[in-house]
Amino acid sequence: MGTLSLEMQAYISAEGLDFGPASATFYEAPLEAVVFVDIGVFDRTAWCRKEAHGELENLTGVFHANRESAVEEQFLDRQVNI
Repeated sequence: MGTLSLEMQAYISAEGLDFGPASATFYEAPLEAVVFVDIGVFDRTAWCRKEAHGELENLTGVFHANRESAVEEQFLDRQVNI
């Protein structure tokens, strides 16, 4: 699985997760073992990064500006920090 970056370790901790990500190639052998064929492994890091930046823009922009309660504010602030 490899060593996680400090940023990924912080994310896992902030979300309270008890697991971490594995590389795409980590899953190839198990999928082949259960008779999947023509398996394609793709690095989606760039796509995920773009989506995460879009979510952050929403959380700090339109959603944050339109919050209606302290509960929403606390939730949004936590999501932005993560």
